[in-house]
Amino acid sequence: MAKRSASRKSTSLTVVEDHDEALYYIYRAIASKKLPFEGNVLIHFDSHPDMLIPKALDADDIYEKDKLFASLSIENWILPAVFAGHISHVIWCKSNWCQQMTDKSTKFYIGKHSETGKIRVTSTETYFTSECLYSREDELVDKKEIHLHIVTFDLSSESHDSHIQSVNTILQLLRARDDKQRGIILDCDLDFFSVQNPLKLLLSDEAFVTHHEVYYLPPTDEEDRTLYTKKKEKFNDVMRKVIVDGLTMSELNAEHVDFIENLGRAEAIQRLVHVLKPLTELDKEMSLIIHEFGLGMDADGLPHHRSSEEEIATGIKALGLLAKEMAQNHFRPHLITIARSSDDDYCPRDQVDAIQAYVIATLKDHFPDVSMFQSNDTPI
Repeated sequence: MAKRSASRKSTSLTVVEDHDEALYYIYRAIASKKLPFEGNVLIHFDSHPDMLIPKALDADDIYEKDKLFASLSIENWILPAVFAGHISHVIWCKSNWCQQMTDKSTKFYIGKHSETGKIRVTSTETYFTSECLYSREDELVDKKEIHLHIVTFDLSSESHDSHIQSVNTILQLLRARDDKQRGIILDCDLDFFSVQNPLKLLLSDEAFVTHHEVYYLPPTDEEDRTLYTKKKEKFNDVMRKVIVDGLTMSELNAEHVDFIENLGRAEAIQRLVHVLKPLTELDKEMSLIIHEFGLGMDADGLPHHRSSEEEIATGIKALGLLAKEMAQNHFRPHLITIARSSDDDYCPRDQVDAIQAYVIATLKDHFPDVSMFQSNDTPI
C-alpha cells in the first residue's frame, strides 16, 4: 500500500522562546500529517548547530514523548528526531562568525550504542567528540544515516553574489533529494542574526579566559577517537567534582590527581576555582551552569557577535532571498519555526523584537498565506 503523503495545507509558522520547543511543533505537524513521518529535511538557520544528544535519554525511549521532551535542551533537540527517522537531512545555515564546523556536505550514522544503550554518532567532528558522543559504527545498532550540510552566509558582506552562492547550494541540495515530494521544515533561531555568548556576559575576562584554558581538551591528530572519548569522559567527571561538588585537589583521589597533573591542568584548575569563587561560593546552580558550558569547549568557544543594524539587515535579505527562491522553485516549507532565544541571552534582548518583526515580515512576503502562532497557539 502506498504511503499517504503529507497534507499540503497552508504553512504554519510558530514562534517559540527556547529552541528545543520547536521539536514539539514538528512532532505535532507529523501527527497531523502536515509533515511526512520520515525523511524530512530541516533547514536550520542558527549560530549554533543544536546537534548534541540528551545525556539522560536512552535510545529505547526515543518514542516515549514525555521522556523525550523532558530530556531536551536548546543544544540537543535535532538529533533525537534524526534517530527516530523523522529527519534525514539537516542543512545548517550559519553566520560567518560561527566556527564550530566548516562548510561541507557529509553523512554519518546515528544509532543505539550496544553496550550503554545511549544514542551515539560515528562522526569524528570535534563538535561531537568533545561531547563524548562518538562511537564506532560496529558498536551501534538500529542505525540511521544522517546527511549533514553546512552552509555559511557572510553577513559582513552585502554582496548579492555571495548570498546567491549560499542559496544556490541549498537549492541544489533540495533538488538532489526531490524534496517537492518530501517534508521541508524551515527553522530560524533569531541568534543567527546577532548572537551573544552568555558565559562571556557572566564571567570576568580573567575567568572567561581561564575557563577556556581548563576545559578546552581537543584530541590530537593521531589519537584514537574511542580512547579520546574515554579520556574526555573522565576529565568531565573530575571537573564536575571540582567545580560543581567543590572538592579541592587534596580531596580528590590519587588517580584523579595524577590524571589532572598528567594533562598539565592542575595549576589552571586551581586558578579557575579561585576566580570563580565569588560566583559559585553560595550558588551551586551557578557552578553547574559554568561546568556545563565547558563540557563541549572547542577552540573558539561559543560564538559572540553582537551585530550592527547593517549586518542584521544583510541577514534578513539573505533569508528573504532563500525564501523567494524556495517559493519560485516550489520548495515551499511545510512548517516554519522561529526561536527567539532571548531569555537565555543568546539573542540580545534589545534587538530580538525588531529581528523577529523583520523575519516574519520577510517570510510573509514570500509565503503570504502562512498561518502564524506563538508557542501557546495564540495567533500573531
